[in-house]
Amino acid sequence: MILFFRIVIMIVGLGALPKLASDHPTADCEHRLKITLEIMLAGPLLKEEQATGLMWLRMDAQEALERGDEEKCAMLVSVAELLLGITEPDGR
Repeated sequence: MILFFRIVIMIVGLGALPKLASDHPTADCEHRLKITLEIMLAGPLLKEEQATGLMWLRMDAQEALERGDEEKCAMLVSVAELLLGITEPDGR
């Protein structure tokens, strides 16, 4: 779990989060949440710490979406996508 948070801190330090979040329209946050879950379920088993961290990111993103905070949802989903290898730090 510590490694997961170190990775997130490193991403924030590199400034990747704001760029990733701004590259995607926030309206599709719910769709992106579904895609990250599908990839997690279809892919090879993740280490416990990584799977737990990704699920917490997804849960926090879902809560933000339910509160109407689509920007925070998009940021959290961007981190999940990055950790799953869906996007790269430069937003590609």
